[in-house]
Amino acid sequence: MSMCLGVLAKVVEVGDIISKVSLGGAVVEVVNGVGDLQPGDVVIVHAGLIIQKVTAEDVLSNLYAIYELQKTHYELNGFGYEEASKMALDDVKRFGAELGLDPKKIEEAIASFNVEEVARFFT
Repeated sequence: MSMCLGVLAKVVEVGDIISKVSLGGAVVEVVNGVGDLQPGDVVIVHAGLIIQKVTAEDVLSNLYAIYELQKTHYELNGFGYEEASKMALDDVKRFGAELGLDPKKIEEAIASFNVEEVARFFT
């Protein structure tokens, strides 16, 4: 059994069938799977297909889960807890900025991080 993953991306150019999105700074072509796309929209891309538009609030409310996943990634790759935590926070800030989120709102979301957020995300 394998698992597929949808990733967040920012729309940079909209075409009739094919659009361009920024994925981690790399601009790639994807198929439009939803209507009414505008440059700057944040979307979920799965297997080269835009499957959903998401709001800034959706992303902000899930930043803690993204942080925890990044922190765990760094820990599993040999970094200590403190260093992994700092690197994951930096990643979350950079990721939010790349998606065009308000830096103040990113900071507010980070300040509110708690264990209950992870439980809410995974239930």
